[in-house]
Amino acid sequence: GVPGAGGVEIGDIQYRLKLLPLQGMRKNPSNGSTKKVFGTEEADVPLQLALWKAPAPDPRFIERGPISVFDRFPGDSNVVFTKGKYRGCKGVVVGSVDDKKIGVKVKVMKPEPPFGLAIARSVQESFISSSDAARLVKLHPNLFGKIMGGLLFDPGRFDLGLNLKYSEGLCVVGYTRKKPDVSDDAKRKAAASGVKKAWGAGDSLLVIGSKRSEAEEQRAERIQWEYSPRAIRLVSLYRQKFPQLFAAIAKQPNERKYNASAMFGSKGPEMLTQIREWLNSVETAKMPRSPVSTEAMPAEAIQAIQKAADVRTEAIKKSGPPAESLVKVPSSALYRERSTSATDVLLASDLNEDLAPELGDRIVNLCASGIPFGSRGTVVGIHDPASGCVEVLMDEEFVGGGNLQGACSNFRGKLCVWAHLLRVSPVNSKAMVDKLVPKGSGKAAVERIIATMEGPGSKREEKQTKGPAWGGAGSVPGKKEGSATKPQPT
Repeated sequence: GVPGAGGVEIGDIQYRLKLLPLQGMRKNPSNGSTKKVFGTEEADVPLQLALWKAPAPDPRFIERGPISVFDRFPGDSNVVFTKGKYRGCKGVVVGSVDDKKIGVKVKVMKPEPPFGLAIARSVQESFISSSDAARLVKLHPNLFGKIMGGLLFDPGRFDLGLNLKYSEGLCVVGYTRKKPDVSDDAKRKAAASGVKKAWGAGDSLLVIGSKRSEAEEQRAERIQWEYSPRAIRLVSLYRQKFPQLFAAIAKQPNERKYNASAMFGSKGPEMLTQIREWLNSVETAKMPRSPVSTEAMPAEAIQAIQKAADVRTEAIKKSGPPAESLVKVPSSALYRERSTSATDVLLASDLNEDLAPELGDRIVNLCASGIPFGSRGTVVGIHDPASGCVEVLMDEEFVGGGNLQGACSNFRGKLCVWAHLLRVSPVNSKAMVDKLVPKGSGKAAVERIIATMEGPGSKREEKQTKGPAWGGAGSVPGKKEGSATKPQPT
């Protein structure tokens, strides 16, 4: 038959079932019992496609009662502490003390400064609205939008746009973004309260007839774009390189498609090839396109975090092996290596107090695929909450690692489910970040942060860094530092 043309003949539908699909099994951390977890997104299924009873029940989805501590935490098991002062530390099970507590030899890690959060605050891009950006480079708003997106020319359907934004909802991190939806008042209240919004993914398993929430279905809404100084500088460079192109399309800013021969004469097709070759060589040509729902650090911030992590790792190696201590803890305060199976459901509320991830958060891996158990890293990207995923930069290389599409070194990055990681950023991290980044932002602040990782008395700490702020995030081409048209952070 024809692929996609198959189906099941079910006849007339007289009855329909409203149901919630099974997502998996949930383990009780206190006693090891398991219970079925159903989704929240309702499915509408004809009665003919449902069975009253499974003919071959899957043993993985059978609810089970409590399991003894000895069976759940056998001797020599590797564990990570999920609660208390040893949160995030690795340990080895020595034996069970009684029905509730376990003896563990813990490797005590010294407290570390929240360098990820501090760098995330220090290295940021400012953004301005589309109309303000067009005014800065003195271009018609429609023309500016085409240059930033797609600019089609015939013959050959050449796209001479910078492709920094897409109507499908894709952007280039550090250059373009969707205008934030949160009002200024809501931002101020959230900042004043210091409380992060609960964050959780939607159902991971859907069936035919499942209905996504209204928020998921409203993605076709018109996007209001904002641009960084980097994007504005790139447009200015483009115009300096090919002024004849800008002069020609400025006469017809509302056209959907242009003809090279009509606008440039007999040399039009040759000029299209020349411009396309230049566009392929610019800095953004090979950069990944990300969904506008993704929140990610600029490349400079990721490089700074990688450097800080390298410095921290080297300092730990020089200080010698960590001190060990024998402690007795409840089983609910431990996570055992490989204790989560493919059918188990972990929620952000299980171990991370239902808090949303934040750029710069320090994490310890529990069961993310491909990452060594108990290894540490930093959150550098946050995807749509419905996906439940974040991107992390680990402190050390690992076999299953990537480079986050060129943002970090090879074997250091990974896309993970947030619920599979343990957030270990300190509770008072905001106050600590305020001390690390007292005033201003940029390279000087990053140098101070890295100096704290090396320890007191280091040469880097004694050096006084001077010079401009990091990466030119606040400068605009053709404008001096004190210019009135300098874009302000939103």
